[in-house]
Amino acid sequence: GGVATFDTGAATDGQGPQQQLAGVDFFPAAGKTLWFECRVNPLVFITGDYFFGLAELDTTVINASDMSTSNHIGFSCVTGDGILLCDGNKATVRVVTTAATTLVAATYVRLGFIVNGVTSITFYVNGVANATTIATASIPVVGLTPTFVIHATGTDQALMDVDYVYAAQLR
Repeated sequence: GGVATFDTGAATDGQGPQQQLAGVDFFPAAGKTLWFECRVNPLVFITGDYFFGLAELDTTVINASDMSTSNHIGFSCVTGDGILLCDGNKATVRVVTTAATTLVAATYVRLGFIVNGVTSITFYVNGVANATTIATASIPVVGLTPTFVIHATGTDQALMDVDYVYAAQLR
């Protein structure tokens, strides 16, 4: 029913909002499918540290321009260049793969993934499957909640629209 605009509030490195939907947990499990999708739009600049996906509740999902949460699945960028990577982390086993997409200012992009039990994660950009699949060792099996992080990287004030987010545990 609308668009949420996230504003870092400044160009100061590491500043900006982290939003998590506490109390809504999804648990990757054998024989179950977990689906996540969101649509985002960097309004002016693509610079920033970003995470869009599911993560455990954590007060610092991104800290000092790096993912600091122990369990997450989603799209991350901690280099300030707008290149989103497919990212999965189970405890201390993290897989950050090649680029999924590069953000374009004032252009919406749909980001999604499907967690197939505890076997694999397939990532999608604008509805097209990415060649990247993350396997069992990096699929967290703890409660994960919808999570959005937008931080400035010290150059521009990052602004990001989030049009929608869907998450569902199937079967």
